[in-house]
Amino acid sequence: MQPQTSTPNLMRRFMILCFGLLAVAQLRAQTSDFVATNNRIQQLIYDNKYNEAQAAIYALLKNPKCDKRQQMVLYVFLSDIKRILVSQDEGMKYARKALAITFTDEVTGGRARALAYHVIANIFYEKKQYDSAYWYATNSTKMAEKHSDPRRLFNTRLSNLPIIGYYYLHNNRFEDAEKTLLEANRMFRLQGSECEIPLQLLKLADLEAKRDNLGKAEKYALEAQSMADSCSVSNYVLAAYSKLIDIYKLQNNASKMLGYVNRRDSLNQVKNLDLQRQNAEVIEARHNALVSKQESELSKIEAKAQESRSNLLSWIVVVSALLLILSVLTVHRLKQKNRVISRQKNEVDRLNLLNRKIFSVVSHDFKGPLHNLQGIIALVEDGHLDAETFKDVATAIGKQTSQANLVLENLLNWAKSEFGNRTGEEAESASPLLVSDEIIGQLKTVAAEKKLLIENHIPDTLNLNIQPDKLRIVYRNLVNNAIKYSFDNGRVTLGYDPVKDCLFVRDEGVGIQSDTLEKLFANSVASGKGTNLESGYGIGLQITAELIRQAGGKIAARNNPERGAAVYFHIPTAFERSA
Repeated sequence: MQPQTSTPNLMRRFMILCFGLLAVAQLRAQTSDFVATNNRIQQLIYDNKYNEAQAAIYALLKNPKCDKRQQMVLYVFLSDIKRILVSQDEGMKYARKALAITFTDEVTGGRARALAYHVIANIFYEKKQYDSAYWYATNSTKMAEKHSDPRRLFNTRLSNLPIIGYYYLHNNRFEDAEKTLLEANRMFRLQGSECEIPLQLLKLADLEAKRDNLGKAEKYALEAQSMADSCSVSNYVLAAYSKLIDIYKLQNNASKMLGYVNRRDSLNQVKNLDLQRQNAEVIEARHNALVSKQESELSKIEAKAQESRSNLLSWIVVVSALLLILSVLTVHRLKQKNRVISRQKNEVDRLNLLNRKIFSVVSHDFKGPLHNLQGIIALVEDGHLDAETFKDVATAIGKQTSQANLVLENLLNWAKSEFGNRTGEEAESASPLLVSDEIIGQLKTVAAEKKLLIENHIPDTLNLNIQPDKLRIVYRNLVNNAIKYSFDNGRVTLGYDPVKDCLFVRDEGVGIQSDTLEKLFANSVASGKGTNLESGYGIGLQITAELIRQAGGKIAARNNPERGAAVYFHIPTAFERSA
């Protein structure tokens, strides 16, 4: 049987010590308020006051003075709290946020990363995913060896050795397990933490039991029981009893096994009685508080009733107050109706603008290709157009027809987005990497005309909560727009920013004028000419923004520091939407 570990307790002691050291190093340049608040959070977690600790953490994260190093410490705090109150997966989410921040800080990133690795290793250990726990525990120790001072390195090794030792035991690497666990015991004694040794002794008892060396296994289990008794840690004592019962069962020693069964049951009974007594005290305290509150409320009600009977003026005040409330409610309802009417008027105006925009685009982008096509047909019929000239003209007309076809597709999708999603439409998900690769393939001919290099760094693990066809429209418009405003021999980059949690399309072109940035995704921006005088139709970005908003996302644009512009957008993942 696997011994009941106290890895959470050990981890909490290690975290509190590391946080104290790490917070001093990381917050030295910040105000004393941050330092005091960090110390208070550590104490709240140690006292199991998790709700108060969470409130303090969220307040700090909202503070604009909270830098990345402080955020990393706070996310590790939240990881420990969420792991205890919600789930291990929720704790893992915040631990990975803390780890991501360490890769952006070159000054103390390595030292902080050692702590983040250990937090993740501990969660994997609790989930019994020992291979992953081992990987993160060993890398935590390696980072500490490279970036930490001897004191921090000692604490990091001590916190990771039990995890590494149990990994060896789980994989039947008995010699490595024995060496690791004995080293952990030695370091616990050096640190003065003898009360953590019983758990390592129980793991050694497991090891010897797997080796069929039941005598040595019994010795380790008895030593663990003795130390747990001296430390008065009932959970460790119960774990030792259970281990001895398993060993005596393998030895067919019924008398000793029965003795420890009785001792375990007696200790469990005492614990249950203590728990029942504590629960009874809590119930009694709550009952007394409730009775006191009811008596207080009853006294207040009687006092108010007596006052009302003796003073008629109070009734007049109440009636006046009611009339005032009714008046306020009436005014509020009228304002609500006016707001509804105003929204309806704005909607009508928006639909009228949509109609005007559609007619304007159709008359502009469809009339030219049709007239040109009619002219070519007339020249062919009259015999005034040779084959070579016809080929050149046909290529130009083909480009105009493709542009007109894209206009029509965008217009249809825009109209569909303006009138809302189809009823009964099922939620779908799409991979931004696959969709963007498809669009890059469709536009590679257009990009080749400008000798542009298109790079795609989107990770293959992302899966967005949006229909693939809609995501294709988004990427087609954004990549086409980036190509349109790029200079020859430039670069267009598609990627994902894990810190900001958003996708982006970035070019090295002319950039965006500052007055246009503020209204880029509104219905009032007209399309400009590209770097090669490419024409546009002025609705691509509007459609893109509307589809992203319908999917519950956000979109924004900004100019790059050197040259060009980038469009950033966030669409919830399938996991976020289901949560």
